[in-house]
Amino acid sequence: METKVGYFASIEQYKPMDALEQSVRAEKVGFDSIWVDDHFHPWYHSDAQSGQAWAWMGATLQATKKVFVSTCITCPILRYNPGVVAQDVCNTSSNVSKTSWSCSWSR
Repeated sequence: METKVGYFASIEQYKPMDALEQSVRAEKVGFDSIWVDDHFHPWYHSDAQSGQAWAWMGATLQATKKVFVSTCITCPILRYNPGVVAQDVCNTSSNVSKTSWSCSWSR
């Protein structure tokens, strides 16, 4: 069994551009995957950020070469309208040529 190590890009904690730069560096030093939180409202009270995970994933997929990219969880019922999530998935898949991305779902 092969061990793989991923990097968690917290766009609630860091500005989206900072998290993108961190993710590019993570790929360069050998991380196998990049995971991003998909929360509408940040959990942090001070210096909180509220980046949109799907837009951020598109930028990250364009900026990286081989690393696997995914949301940690996307909740298409309680947090977002399912149609908006479907649109995000379609836009992401049509705008990137890379196939190594995914989405984790929750109800």
